[in-house]
Amino acid sequence: MKTNKHILTLALLAAALTLASCKNPLLSVGLGDKVDILPPGISIVPLNGVQNGAYIHGTVTVNGKVSDDVGVSTVTWMFADEATGDPSPTGTATLDAEKTNWSFVLDTQNPAWSANLRADGEKSFTITVTDEAGKSTETRMLLIFDNTPPSATFINPADGASIYGQVNLRGASSDNTSLIKVQVRIGNVPSMDPNDSVNGFVDIVGSKYDWVRSFTAEAFK
Repeated sequence: MKTNKHILTLALLAAALTLASCKNPLLSVGLGDKVDILPPGISIVPLNGVQNGAYIHGTVTVNGKVSDDVGVSTVTWMFADEATGDPSPTGTATLDAEKTNWSFVLDTQNPAWSANLRADGEKSFTITVTDEAGKSTETRMLLIFDNTPPSATFINPADGASIYGQVNLRGASSDNTSLIKVQVRIGNVPSMDPNDSVNGFVDIVGSKYDWVRSFTAEAFK
């Protein structure tokens, strides 16, 4: 019986030494023997990029910050057209050397995309950060593609009309998304009106879609 006890004791000691000399797989979840407990974090920080909800056209930069208790592996992005639900291909963002900042360049008129993806309108973006252990976190943002320029027309007086005295110049403007500002310049030289800007243009006050600007015809002889 003593011999069996000695054998059992030696076997347990050998097993303990074996475990001590090997990396514990329970501790190898993250990098090396570091325990990767927390999922990565991601945020959109427009240091030199676009903000959530922005109207954009052409090529823009989207960027932000990431963090993880062990290490960030990748940041990917994709979007869907809100009107049709069409999804874009998945793109990979660029990480800096410290893997704390991410960015990607977005071409709103990418010829590789479908017409629905390039079309003006709301696009719902999903940006995903994945850490070295495979855990991931998503953040979302809305961008509005607006590659169609606004238009403006004069309603009256008619083109080529003779005018005198006080004149109400009426016009209409339109856009497929939203107008921010409408300006008009009367005459070929900058206006002397102190309310006008230095280049002769003046902001239209009130409705930007159906507007009136009054002026005296004699001032532009």
